[in-house]
Amino acid sequence: QLMDIYYQIAIVYQKDGDLTNALEYYQICSNLAKQYHNDFKYINASLVGVGDIYCLQKKYNEAVAIHENIYELSLKINSPPAILFTSKHLLNDYYLMSDLKKAKPLANKTLELAYKQENVPDILECEKFVYQIDSASGDLASAFPHYQKYLFLKNKLNDQLVQKAAVQERFQTELNEQ
Repeated sequence: QLMDIYYQIAIVYQKDGDLTNALEYYQICSNLAKQYHNDFKYINASLVGVGDIYCLQKKYNEAVAIHENIYELSLKINSPPAILFTSKHLLNDYYLMSDLKKAKPLANKTLELAYKQENVPDILECEKFVYQIDSASGDLASAFPHYQKYLFLKNKLNDQLVQKAAVQERFQTELNEQ
């Protein structure tokens, strides 16, 4: 799909630090998704990318405006994966702006949604957000249990990755021997 190509090009530019071209390709993808396909997945992902570029450029107000709009749209269409995806980016904006009053309630909602989705990497990321926000706001009693959960999940995820790599290495060794 053409939209996917533009989206992937934007990601490559972003990873290479070429934010101007990344922004241009995210916007092209978003416009194509709106004009021809009304494809929410690409509209959501590309606009989140635009917001992320603004965040990297330290244009936090622009980033927040875009992330809030796409978050509200995700809520309207009631798409839990989209809500989770966009809320994590919005949380990052609030945290970087030190807007802890907005970040705290959103962090708790996002964490709850991550547990409902049962996706360990999302839960890990949300536990980290909650402990960082609680810690930054001085609520260390609340931050500590989230920090413990974060460390537990991080270690569990790392163990799973190590096990997976060991299985792949064993498989490759057996394949080479044959």
